[in-house]
Amino acid sequence: MLETGNMTGYPTICAEATASFSVQSDTINVIQRVLEEKHQRHDLKKLIETLQKHEKDKLNLTAALHLERIREKSQQVDTNGDERITALLRQGISSLRGNIQACVEEINEVIEELRITMVEEEDDEQG
Repeated sequence: MLETGNMTGYPTICAEATASFSVQSDTINVIQRVLEEKHQRHDLKKLIETLQKHEKDKLNLTAALHLERIREKSQQVDTNGDERITALLRQGISSLRGNIQACVEEINEVIEELRITMVEEEDDEQG
């Protein structure tokens, strides 16, 4: 869509993605409740909450990036495009990409914390 500029399928794609994320979120919420209520693992619940927050931030940043890229493409199509506007759009795109990368790093850190916790649990059970 970003390459072609054809926006007709965009609302459908967004609706499908939103529905999928909703199902995944509901599943994660159940897992959190079980971890907290049945296993008293408030630490794991907190890590999962943090992971979800970072994932939500990444999703919002990705949507913003898509919009900026669409604006940039529209600006390029406009034969009277103002170079200042194009430069600002490119700066915004670059900034969003950097923010997304930082968010991915935060996600990876939380996942690593979860892995370490799992390894420690396995070691405790075996030792």
